[in-house]
Amino acid sequence: MDAFAHLASGCLLGRSFRPVGEDWRAYALFGTAAAISPDIDAPIALFGAEAWAQHHQVYTHSLVGLALVPLALSLLPFRFAAWKIRYALALAGWLLHVLLDVVANWGVPVLWPLSQERWALRLLDADFSWRIDMLLVLGVAATLWNPAMRHARAISGVTAVLLAAWLASGLPT
Repeated sequence: MDAFAHLASGCLLGRSFRPVGEDWRAYALFGTAAAISPDIDAPIALFGAEAWAQHHQVYTHSLVGLALVPLALSLLPFRFAAWKIRYALALAGWLLHVLLDVVANWGVPVLWPLSQERWALRLLDADFSWRIDMLLVLGVAATLWNPAMRHARAISGVTAVLLAAWLASGLPT
């Protein structure tokens, strides 16, 4: 899945955690950071295509990443919520990111170091889908629209259901 989809889905996740209140922006921003955080290994691309293919997603998208990435993110000095809530949001963002990557074509070694097997459902025509990105952007925009803001949690849920139905039905991506 492309970075834009991860960012938009994370924003929706943050909006579903805290749909209203004075700190809803912090939740949306932290959810966005949480959903992109497994790609902290992206600078591996600077070492070439072979390094990228061999190492990207191995450490941060696996059991090791599950243990370390949400914990590290939740320990950063964001003080908009209690640590447990930040950790839950960081963990949910990590899980969402990995799930979206598994849906795509690029295999993810979810069980590494216990298994080298890469998981991919291959529900996308390509890892970069403008249709999926636009669906997520519409969901984010709807949660930010002033008359609908108090329904952000429901809008986020409906967007997730629409995304899942789109992928499961085999519609063009």
